[in-house]
Amino acid sequence: MAAGTAAAAGSAGTVGPAGPVGTGRPGQGGPLRRIGRALRVATVAVVCVGTVGVAACGAYTPGPGPRPTDRPEVVTIGVDGSTVQKRLAETYTRELAVNDREATTVAVPSSMRVDAVRDGKVDLVIGCVGELLDVLNPDKGRQLRVMYREDGGEDTDEWRDITHSTMLSALPSDLDASDPGIAVGCDDPTLPQNIVAVYRRGVIDRDDRQALNWAAGGTTSEDLGVTETPTAPRR
Repeated sequence: MAAGTAAAAGSAGTVGPAGPVGTGRPGQGGPLRRIGRALRVATVAVVCVGTVGVAACGAYTPGPGPRPTDRPEVVTIGVDGSTVQKRLAETYTRELAVNDREATTVAVPSSMRVDAVRDGKVDLVIGCVGELLDVLNPDKGRQLRVMYREDGGEDTDEWRDITHSTMLSALPSDLDASDPGIAVGCDDPTLPQNIVAVYRRGVIDRDDRQALNWAAGGTTSEDLGVTETPTAPRR
């Protein structure tokens, strides 16, 4: 019986000095560091609930945006004129074309992106997960920065996803976002700044969203003209 228990534990991964065996991610600093990180991630969830309410941390309630039958023939992408956004818009346009969706770009000031997409002036805007969080909920951005700095930002994938999820929770209910990309599009190293597309619900369907995700996943910082990737903050 004891042997069976040991075998079951082994299949789930045992914890050693270098981290859980079999996870493919050695050198995480041992169980205490992983527990500490788990507690910090849990705290992020508490911050999310406490700041914007339970509904915003989970599934969205559909907003008053266009019905699926109002899906436009041409997707209008708002860009602020920067090289990063222009190149990313070109990539989105190519991927949407695979779905027989035409796209066009219009100039939108960076400070007006969220209002422009909510008001229907554009269907999609471009940003970075950290800087958009600052636009949507500065208080939450400040809280997350403290935790990111204390952790040292060593697990870039984990913190990219945490920042993206926190940004999602701050979006108005009539907006949604693509998955975060691998490219870093903004130069503020105090939070992860992976590229992301924000769009109005009802105008981007599942296939379109997949196209946006393909574009983000296949675009590097170098592709966008970013020569230096910001480093994680020092503790």
